[in-house]
Amino acid sequence: WEAWLPLRNVGERGYCQKHLGVFDSPLAAAVAFAAAARAMPPPAQGEPKVRLLVDSMRLTIDAAHVGGGMDIVRLFRAAVLEDLQDGHREPLELHTSERSESGFKGVHKSGVNKVGQERWQTQVYYDNQLYHVGHSEAMTECARIFAVCMRLIEQLREAG
Repeated sequence: WEAWLPLRNVGERGYCQKHLGVFDSPLAAAVAFAAAARAMPPPAQGEPKVRLLVDSMRLTIDAAHVGGGMDIVRLFRAAVLEDLQDGHREPLELHTSERSESGFKGVHKSGVNKVGQERWQTQVYYDNQLYHVGHSEAMTECARIFAVCMRLIEQLREAG
C-alpha cells in the first residue's frame, strides 16, 4: 500500500504530490497519511484547500480548451509531467513495434547528445497530426511517454 499527500499549489503545474512511502497494510498507509496531513501548515488566507480528485487529468483537460479548441500539446505535457511526478506508479503497457528501429511504437532516433549517446524522441499522432512530445537517452523512457499519451488519447475519445 502506498500513501501520497497532495501539496499546495506549485504554479502552472497545479498541485503536486509527496510520496509518503510503501506500507504493509491500508491501515498503516492511512495512519501515515493522517500524520502527514496534520503536520501540514494550514492554507494561507484566501488559498483554496487541497482537493483530491479521482481523475486529476480532468482539470487539465478543462483548462486546455482554448477559444473553442483544445491545446493538445499542453495536455500531452501535463500528462507526462504528472506521470513523472508520481514516479511512474501506474503500470502501463509499452507499445512494441517490429517496424520501429527502437522496438517501440512512436519512438525514433533523434541524434546524439554531447557525450555521444543516442537520443530518442517520442512522436504521437492525434487527429491526423504528428506531435513531438518528448526526448530521452533511454528509449524505454520515450516508450513510457508514448504510453502515457495514448492513455490520454483514449480518455479524450471516451469523453467525446
